[in-house]
Amino acid sequence: MTLLYFVFGTDTHNHLQANFAILSWLAYGKCIDRIVVLTDAPDFYRFIDDDRVVLQATDRQQLDEWEGPHQFFWRVKIKAIEDVAARYPDRHVFYQDADTFCFNDPARLKASLDAGRNLMHAREGALSELPTSTERKMWKQCQGKSFGGVTINADHNMWNAGVVAISASKIPQVVSKALAICDDMCAAGVTRRLIEQFALSVA
Repeated sequence: MTLLYFVFGTDTHNHLQANFAILSWLAYGKCIDRIVVLTDAPDFYRFIDDDRVVLQATDRQQLDEWEGPHQFFWRVKIKAIEDVAARYPDRHVFYQDADTFCFNDPARLKASLDAGRNLMHAREGALSELPTSTERKMWKQCQGKSFGGVTINADHNMWNAGVVAISASKIPQVVSKALAICDDMCAAGVTRRLIEQFALSVA
């Protein structure tokens, strides 16, 4: 299993959170092959002395490319998952936000991925029933329309994307589907705030 953290910018607080998260996983290291830190600030992580921690430097040019034709920043999360999966094939990819850490043995999580199940953080509910103005607007914009070959209906759920874990057997189709949904929603002018989260949820 490959863990992925994507941490960018100069806010020390974000990098401190990521360091704590990485160390929390190293304490339960039996399930992981490596932890990839995709960052434009690798110096924050060089003190971690463990061969399983791989620093993968990024820069503004790469991020601009990953934002895609519609320059949607959070599309980068999907592209980062795709990139890591290509670098380490035949491994589950487990993306986490920097403020998400490991506090118990992750063997159950790995067993779910081994069984071909994909995981995200908490189910927030059907998009058609979510209460915020952004979500209500998204539902009006998406209801009954097709994005990435998927027609959005009242049963499509929004899941929190602070954790996105994709089984090795499912990565190619999930990532390509998420990118297609994301790009089609951007092209259609769907409110951008939660697009990558919904695209990953549906995919």
